[in-house]
Amino acid sequence: MRCLVLAQVLRESGHNVNFSMREQPADLIDLVKSKGFFVHKLVNPVIWNKPAHNADYPSWLHVTEQEDAISFCNVNSNVEIVIVDHYSLNTGWEINVRASLNCKIFVIDDLLRSHSCDLLLDQTLGRKKDDYKELVPKSSKIIAGCEYALLNPYFAKARINKKYDSREKIVKHKVLITMGGIDSSNVTLPVLKEIVKYGLYNFSLVTVVINPKSPFYEYVIEYISNYEEFINQVDFVENMAELMLNHTIAIGAPGATSWERACLGLPSIIVPLAENQKMVCHQLTEYGVAIKIELSDLGTAFDKALNELLMNYDEYKANCLELCDGLGVFRTQTHINKLNGDNESCFSDCRLANMNDIQQVYHWQTLPETRRFSLNTRVPSLEEHTLWMKNKLTSNNDYFYIIEVNSDAGDNIPAGVIRLDKLDNSKFLVSIFIAPEYYGKAVAKSALGFIDMVHRDIVINATVLTANMASQKLFMKAGYTKLDDEHYQRSPIGNSK
Repeated sequence: MRCLVLAQVLRESGHNVNFSMREQPADLIDLVKSKGFFVHKLVNPVIWNKPAHNADYPSWLHVTEQEDAISFCNVNSNVEIVIVDHYSLNTGWEINVRASLNCKIFVIDDLLRSHSCDLLLDQTLGRKKDDYKELVPKSSKIIAGCEYALLNPYFAKARINKKYDSREKIVKHKVLITMGGIDSSNVTLPVLKEIVKYGLYNFSLVTVVINPKSPFYEYVIEYISNYEEFINQVDFVENMAELMLNHTIAIGAPGATSWERACLGLPSIIVPLAENQKMVCHQLTEYGVAIKIELSDLGTAFDKALNELLMNYDEYKANCLELCDGLGVFRTQTHINKLNGDNESCFSDCRLANMNDIQQVYHWQTLPETRRFSLNTRVPSLEEHTLWMKNKLTSNNDYFYIIEVNSDAGDNIPAGVIRLDKLDNSKFLVSIFIAPEYYGKAVAKSALGFIDMVHRDIVINATVLTANMASQKLFMKAGYTKLDDEHYQRSPIGNSK
């Protein structure tokens, strides 16, 4: 599903995207085709393997890595970039495919495995680039953390348009139960029984999402039939963001849906179902966005966990909103574009700022070159700056990026700041400054291009002093409309860039 989200965004920006998949029971080939993508079908095994356990990843492939690589290359040609997202595939497969197709390799992983790739994404919460330092070639670009979570763009759009009021008091909560996929572990029914034991009268709405392909679907439907006036059941949702916005808490698996829930401020109780979800569970609980219950403990721990979530609801909700903004698919797209040399300057990336950047940003803020055309020319004290920047970094409404450039050694070097401060629901004010040593190197233009790619669905305003001719030219060249002598505006650009 995360590949399908990425594929749709890439196609909308002009890329030609196909899928390669293996036919098997409960596959999603028809869904992928229904979205308008061509699917190359890979060779089927003579004997289908049965995984010994949830973490028996090699058996998921059903053929050897070499057989799969040969099959993949036989059905694909003229490929520039291969995106591979499979727990059974790693270095051997990637080396064979690169040699055969002469292509770039982009790997999506979250298991800290060795890879031979040009770009690697691990969207696990708390994951760091250095975690893969010894696992991939030195030339590999690594993007890590949930700021790159591959969510459908409608989550970010729903978040921008939603008014979050910390003063809002909820009398009765609305519960969303979604265990992901087809719930092959049969978790939905036990959770429902715990909700009923807790008391349906405590909630204004309980909604269950379960796929008809689930082997336990009929059992769930039969159970719900006894409580039809209290429990709503949904087979499939095209726009999950809309459904989530209609609920206040969730009970689900700690998979990709964790980032969707966090993006929209939906605290949750999570039930881990697989080995690869252990780190995610640990991080989600550490960050205070969810409470974990083991499946075996549902009967004894559910009431306590739900009471804790409800008692500290506002704190959990605020932590969710701080965790993930839903724009990861667009940030990832900027790196995919650069695989084909789409970069006209020494610009490397815009990464979200953190507390470790406070001193560096303060140094830039105190430079005469920075203050010269600032709307406020007074140099702040370090204490004033620290308080201001901490407030910015913890805001759920604003975006604070550090602009980075490539060094001769291949590392990223901080080179400036670009911020988006929210004015109202879908309107932001942009501020940008570059370290003096990178003036005239098209870094600011590239940073604005990054903003266009990632923040495409909002209105962006810019205020530029008339004396700042360089910045006025910058915003004009970047496609901003001049409103008057000192004000510029960029309208939403959709997927045109």
